[in-house]
Amino acid sequence: MTFQNLVFVQYDLEYVSQKSIKGQAIADQLTDFALYEEIRTNDDFSDEQILTTEPEPIWEMYFHGSKSTVGAGIEILFITPERKMISYSLKLNFSCTHNMAEYEALIQGLKMLLKFKVQRVRIFGDSLLVVSQVNGDWQVKDQKLIPYQELAASLLRQFEECQLLHVKREFNPIADGLVSLGSTIAFKPRESIRSFEVGRLEQPYFVIPEQVLQAESRETPWYQNIKDFLQTETLPPEMSRKEQRVLRHMSSRYFILADILYRRGFNTEYARCLDANEALEVIQEAHEGICGGHVGYVKQIVRAGYYWPTMQRDCHQFVKKCIICQLHAPSIHAPAAYLHSVSSPWPFSMWTFDVVGPINPPTSNGHRYFLAATDDFTKWVEAITFKTVEGQHVVSFIHKNLLCRFGIPHDIISDN
Repeated sequence: MTFQNLVFVQYDLEYVSQKSIKGQAIADQLTDFALYEEIRTNDDFSDEQILTTEPEPIWEMYFHGSKSTVGAGIEILFITPERKMISYSLKLNFSCTHNMAEYEALIQGLKMLLKFKVQRVRIFGDSLLVVSQVNGDWQVKDQKLIPYQELAASLLRQFEECQLLHVKREFNPIADGLVSLGSTIAFKPRESIRSFEVGRLEQPYFVIPEQVLQAESRETPWYQNIKDFLQTETLPPEMSRKEQRVLRHMSSRYFILADILYRRGFNTEYARCLDANEALEVIQEAHEGICGGHVGYVKQIVRAGYYWPTMQRDCHQFVKKCIICQLHAPSIHAPAAYLHSVSSPWPFSMWTFDVVGPINPPTSNGHRYFLAATDDFTKWVEAITFKTVEGQHVVSFIHKNLLCRFGIPHDIISDN
């Protein structure tokens, strides 16, 4: 070894002894030059495919139920995962309350989703009472709604994933009815809507006695406190002292005759007080009845002897919903006649000068000419007399009678 070192010195070489190969180098070698034919494979299930589980797509459902004087109905809107919209509208041919109509819409929508074999769904409704009761946040105190709540809760448990959420009325696309759905929904690029399917629902899910429904549908009239005070001379204990004083003062203008409340008018005429349902009947008869001509009728109702506090607002809202009035009413934005251009757009901006004379006989001071200036907008006249009209007289007249009094005009017109 010493001799070899001496030999390598003249070539500027250095001997390094070989070390053992580490395990990582062997692993890298086997990876780069693997022998695939030597790898054993399991061919027991050679045709088996790899299966993966994907979550069920989520549907969306909007429901709304409403009740009015002409009947009740429900609207349901389904939005598929492909953003296709399917809408249904059902008329309820039975008596129900507003909350019952909301429950009917929810239950009908849930049954249809189960029929579609939907497992994951998000449900939106604008009735906070129905949503909170079904979710268990609120207690159901109305006996008529208890079976509805139990049925809706049992239907929700049949879904794999279901969320019942509350939205405000302005964010519910079917809150105003499916007739105006096309104008209330802002469609996204891939969204479309199917034709409406309109039908009737003859029987409710739970039969409620008619007497109970009629008792619930009656609303307390606005004049109930006044009528009770006139009959019993007692004030509601829940009112404050200020409210009781106002009620006592208002009651002085009312009186009861044959259990009907009347109001004394300013001209000693008596007007019968109407509740909400009676007021709607009077409005319809006055506007669309045999003597109605689709004209303004607030004064007509007053002359007929009826009164309620919101007459002006209710009549205005009724006319806005009248199709005939909206189609044939005159356009208030159109001018009554053809527009004509005016020479002077504002007062004292344009003056017209004229010299009149000679005058015979002359004035007492010997003046035979007078200078007149007329404003084209207001027709205001400024005039002064002279013995002879010269340039300095005109300049003095303009300075004293026009500039100092009305400001600098935009135009001055003269025939000379």
